[in-house]
Amino acid sequence: MKKIEIDRTIFYMGATALNFVSWVLLSVYADVSLLVLFLPVFVFFYVLVRLCVRYVFEMK
Repeated sequence: MKKIEIDRTIFYMGATALNFVSWVLLSVYADVSLLVLFLPVFVFFYVLVRLCVRYVFEMK
């Protein structure tokens, strides 16, 4: 039970960090070409986060 709480804390910290980083990148580099460049990275992280969520909730 303790492990799930720790995993969830790490996940929320990671998600917050990703949100902040993506917001900074989008506000600083509002260029379309850079957006297209970073899109695969964001998609990759999104899929990674979704897998983490499924893993954590299936552990319950």
